[in-house]
Amino acid sequence: DLSVSIVNHNSSAVLSRLLATIPAAVAGLDVEILVVDNASTDDFESAVQHLPPSCVIRNPDNRFFTAADNQNLARARGRHVVSVNPDVEFHPGALAALSAYLDTHSDVGAVAPRFLYPDGTLQPSLGRFPSRGYGMMEAAGLNDVFPENRINRAIMTAALAYDPESVTDAEVLYGACIMTRREVLASVGLKDES
Repeated sequence: DLSVSIVNHNSSAVLSRLLATIPAAVAGLDVEILVVDNASTDDFESAVQHLPPSCVIRNPDNRFFTAADNQNLARARGRHVVSVNPDVEFHPGALAALSAYLDTHSDVGAVAPRFLYPDGTLQPSLGRFPSRGYGMMEAAGLNDVFPENRINRAIMTAALAYDPESVTDAEVLYGACIMTRREVLASVGLKDES
C-alpha cells in the first residue's frame, strides 16, 4: 500500500524516533520502509538494525536529499509513496489517513499532513507558489536580512492563513512530509536533482 522514503544524514537519533512512530501511523496498511543514508558518521546502523538489509542503502558520500530520495522512489513499490524527513514523528493513524484521502479523492495527486512543533503549536506546512520577486529576494539573501519584507510576509501569511482542522488546497506543500500517488510519480518522473 505505502512506501515510506527516508533520507538520513547524521540524524540517527531522530531517525530512531521517527521509525518508532511509523507502526501506529500506518494502521492496517501494508508498508515498506526505505532508508538511504548519505555517509553519516553517527550511529546509523543501530537506528536501522530492525529493518531488512534490502530496505537500506548506505551511500559512500553525501548525495544530498533529492538524489537520495530518488534512490528510494525508484525502488518503491507502494501505490502511495511518502517522502519524510528523519526529524518527523507521526501521530497514530496519520499515514493511514493521508493514504485513505488519496484513495477517496482521485483528483488529488499529493497530500501533506498538518505540522506541529513539539510544543503542539502549528508549524507552516503549505504556501503560495513563490513569485519572481520572492525568488530574487531569496537568491540575494535579502529574506534572511529583512525577514519582514512585504514579499516574504505575503508568502508566510499564506502559509499560516488556513484552517488547520480542515482540508485545504495548496500551491506548495512543504517537503518535510509529502505523500504522492505512484501514478503521479510515473507521469512526472523523479525529482529534479539540479
